[in-house]
Amino acid sequence: MGQFQRTEPPVSQKFKHSTDNESQCLPTQVCPETGRSCIFWQDVENIYPGVEYVYRRQPWSGEKRILFMVDQCGEVLCPPRIPFTFNATYRVIFRKPQEQPPVAAELQSFYRSWKDVFKTMEQTVHSESRDVFLEISGNVGYYHSKFMNQLKQMKEVGIKAEVDGYTEDQIMDEMKKCHQKFLVWEDENAFMDILCRQDFLAPCRFLVLPADLGSWVDSDPTTHHFRLYFLCDVISNESKKSGLSKHKHLSNHSGYNLCRPHEFFQAFGSLTLLMLKMFKHGVSNKTLPSKILPLDTFEILWSIDPDVTRNHITKDTIGPLVQKSISYLQAMHLPKCGHQVQLVRESRTIKDFLVVPKGSNALGALFRCPYRTNSWHWICQQHARQFITSDTLEVLADFVQGCRGHIDYQQASLSIELKSRRQARQLCTLLKNTEQVIDISIRLSWKVSRQDLKALLYKIAHTKVHHLGLDGVTLRTHPQGTAEYRTDLFDDRIFAMGSLKSVTLLNYPRPQQQYTYFSSLWSSVRLFWKQQQQVDTGNWWSDLAYQTDDYVDAISNFSQEKLLQVSRRLQDLLAKAGFQTVSKISLRRKDWHGEFDMENGTLQALQVFHFTALEEDRDCSLGNQPVSLQALGSLRILTVDADFPEVDRDLVRWVEACPQLQELNISVHESHALARAEIIFDMRQDQSHPIQLTLLERDTDGRGHAIAKVIIRDQATDHLESTSTGLQGSVAYPVTSQKWRQSVLTKIKFLDWKCDHFSTPLTDLTAILLEKAIKLNPWATTSLSLDISRLRQEHLPYVQNILQQSKLGHLRICCTAFDPSQANFVRQVLFSIQWLTLQSLVVSGTIINDWIQLLAVINREESTASASLLEVQLFGLRIEGSTKEPVFLSHSSVLFVHQLVYSNPWIELVLENVCLQDKRDSDLLAESLRS
Repeated sequence: MGQFQRTEPPVSQKFKHSTDNESQCLPTQVCPETGRSCIFWQDVENIYPGVEYVYRRQPWSGEKRILFMVDQCGEVLCPPRIPFTFNATYRVIFRKPQEQPPVAAELQSFYRSWKDVFKTMEQTVHSESRDVFLEISGNVGYYHSKFMNQLKQMKEVGIKAEVDGYTEDQIMDEMKKCHQKFLVWEDENAFMDILCRQDFLAPCRFLVLPADLGSWVDSDPTTHHFRLYFLCDVISNESKKSGLSKHKHLSNHSGYNLCRPHEFFQAFGSLTLLMLKMFKHGVSNKTLPSKILPLDTFEILWSIDPDVTRNHITKDTIGPLVQKSISYLQAMHLPKCGHQVQLVRESRTIKDFLVVPKGSNALGALFRCPYRTNSWHWICQQHARQFITSDTLEVLADFVQGCRGHIDYQQASLSIELKSRRQARQLCTLLKNTEQVIDISIRLSWKVSRQDLKALLYKIAHTKVHHLGLDGVTLRTHPQGTAEYRTDLFDDRIFAMGSLKSVTLLNYPRPQQQYTYFSSLWSSVRLFWKQQQQVDTGNWWSDLAYQTDDYVDAISNFSQEKLLQVSRRLQDLLAKAGFQTVSKISLRRKDWHGEFDMENGTLQALQVFHFTALEEDRDCSLGNQPVSLQALGSLRILTVDADFPEVDRDLVRWVEACPQLQELNISVHESHALARAEIIFDMRQDQSHPIQLTLLERDTDGRGHAIAKVIIRDQATDHLESTSTGLQGSVAYPVTSQKWRQSVLTKIKFLDWKCDHFSTPLTDLTAILLEKAIKLNPWATTSLSLDISRLRQEHLPYVQNILQQSKLGHLRICCTAFDPSQANFVRQVLFSIQWLTLQSLVVSGTIINDWIQLLAVINREESTASASLLEVQLFGLRIEGSTKEPVFLSHSSVLFVHQLVYSNPWIELVLENVCLQDKRDSDLLAESLRS
């Protein structure tokens, strides 16, 4: 038995008495066998003596009894435990008080529980999955065992056993009859589990029969040789042509000798025995896609040619052969048929036990054909002709051969090399016209652009292709890095368009490496692995998709111990599917996108779509899933895809909770870019390594690009608080402000700057940052909002450098109040504007006249850094007053505007919320516009 570990941070399950409102919270443990959180039943009994069972209320199905957890074989785990359910309350039911000894009360409790759970099994035998049935049957066996042990103890002390008016003999007779029913239900549920599963890589319906009954001697194991025969898995409603059988039957093939039979039966013995029983007695159920007729109807021999099977299988021999195999397997000590039935999904491993003649294959003359829209089945050649013979498929085959490709009709696969966009369009058109379900592998042998890849991917997603392999995708066409999550083409949308289940990028991002994308029930998944062996498409997807959803549920608490356990489980599943070297897995949910290291089960990267608060000493949540601070401790990359004010107050705490953080990517509106950098600059000061901050802007087509990359180093100097003040008023500021500015310059290094416009008011810090960014790329920012209301005087030189070095095309001047003594400093700022590159100018605010007068002073001096203001070729001039009440434009201001408009004949003048003092000002502006 594995070592139990308490979940970290502690997670509790709430329990409540069924008759009062008082509740108790019991701590959970991590179950080593399943990796799920659980509560020991002994802990429940300690808190609630006399408890009989617990249940929880479900809005869609009423009350549901909580059953004990079972292992893969359907046995209740020891010690007994019940599963943890997130955000649920368990109701406690007690034994009814009886005037009888405690042992008799316990006997009655075990009997009633056995009867209650057995009734549930009777209702779900034909409707529930194998997992649910095993859980129910395991609990039936547990209560039966407890009942028998309690009955034995009562006999030893001479207490008569009687429950609810039934004597011991009556109860034992009832249990015996129920056990006979259980044996039938067990086989029926296992039959349905086998028959309802599809999408197998290789044929997996088979019979194993003695190779030669004539030489068989029961007492001599050396004469026990076996031969395996595959079955046609035909579906009743797909036998369109008259004369074709509508029932499952043996393939017209001579079969394969079975090597290492003992090892084969240890792996597939329970499955083999179930198959033999099914075809001996027949299976008929309305929920099944087709019936299996009893052996004595000889429908199983519909397509058998005696010459092909060398007269080994005939009407005379089939019955004795099947019975001999059943008797042989029943005499073996086979594992209980629990989840072993699911080994049928590993159909490719069956061929390892077959003696396949040279030049042949292990497919038993069967063809892989579509079943409905999302799965496959293997049928004989007679039934497959209706799928593989069509005019459109012949046209597709001619095109593939013309491109030196190959179609494998038996495996329903296609490989081709495309050398142009035209060939790619032709292939997609032919695939859509054929409506044939097929797996394809494409080598892209031309210089593929990102748009080419996107078009090819989306067109194939609208066909009936299930699994797609692409060789030739490069980091240029499908980039990785800080903006990769924005530009990822392989998201949920392509898997929702049609039948596409997986996309594998071969030799990506480097040779001998691969990325595999697929979509499961609740999330899209990406696997990164090394190409050391061929992965067979089709076999792995169905099982892995569902198991990945279980993996997602298991990491709902993001505790480190649980992540390690479920990563080990998933590694085993991936290895069985052929993915031997998966190093990391990426899961994308509605609210988050996480990347996990498969070796140590740590959360390496996290993208948050809906940002949530991280309160002190408490966990946060992503959607409806809690996240522990312990799991965040290993986080190296954090991406926040949210841009609203609430993010600012929580972002620093998220960064502080991630001591290993190396990359921080934040989605921003471009005009607010530096405001995020200002927030991050004030983060914790004890970081031991630099953090790369990338600001991402979303384009109109949904793709994003990095508008800024900044390295935030560890703090080299003591942290000093910055007090932001405006030019108007006086607020105390640290005397060591020069030291603080040097700290900013030392701590932050710009790697890239592509921000086109910046509209937020400048602060002391953002002025320093923007000045560094403009030095890096003076042509990037073409639009600026000049608002210096939050700047101190000593930081105005940074604004002057920004205006001198940038190549602005659009400038908005925010006319905020300033002290008259500061007018000279404001004039110096305006003096630094590069007017020759300016195309439009906006002057807005409440004191427009004061700012326009400063512009007029600059014009009179005729000594600006580039040219006189009246020599500038403006295409737009906009003057905006206050929205509360109009601003009166003085006559001197109107004269300056008149001169500016007169010297720019193509200018567009807009006055908003502005009033002129007299009629002559209106006439003056009208005259300048007419000229």
